[in-house]
Amino acid sequence: MQKIIPNLWFDSNAQEAAEYYLSVFKDGKIINITYYPSSEAEGLADFQQDFAGKVLTVEFEILGMRFIAKDWLISRRILLEKYLL
Repeated sequence: MQKIIPNLWFDSNAQEAAEYYLSVFKDGKIINITYYPSSEAEGLADFQQDFAGKVLTVEFEILGMRFIAKDWLISRRILLEKYLL
C-alpha cells in the first residue's frame, strides 16, 4: 500500500503532463480528473473565475505508484495579483 502520493504542481498543463508521463511509462493510467467548479453556485470563488470548468487535478498511476498532477501555480498567481500585490 502506498502511504505517500506525490503531488506534482504545474502551471495550467497538469493533464498534458500526466498524459506525457503515461506515454513514456506504458504501464500507467489516469484514475481521476477533477475540475474547478463551473459557477459560483457550485463553489467557484471570485478569484477563480478565469478557471471555471478547467482541470484542477489529474490523479494517475505509473507502475503501481499513484501521483497527483495539480494546476496550482496559475491559481497562486491569480491570488497574488488580485489580493496580495
